[in-house]
Amino acid sequence: MVLPDLFTHLSDYITAAAALGTAAYALVDGSKALGGGVSNCGFRHIRNVVKRFFSRRRCREERFG
Repeated sequence: MVLPDLFTHLSDYITAAAALGTAAYALVDGSKALGGGVSNCGFRHIRNVVKRFFSRRRCREERFG
């Protein structure tokens, strides 16, 4: 029967899920040492958009005083 087998190994399943989560966290955190890693995905796009916004604003302030 499947259900009793599930309950006898429930702690094993929880432990395996916790181990996968810890390994994933370690990979993401360790990749930060190599130039930012996953945490910088898309940051270049955000920086370019913000740079365009502030450059337009600066030009407008220079023109109108």
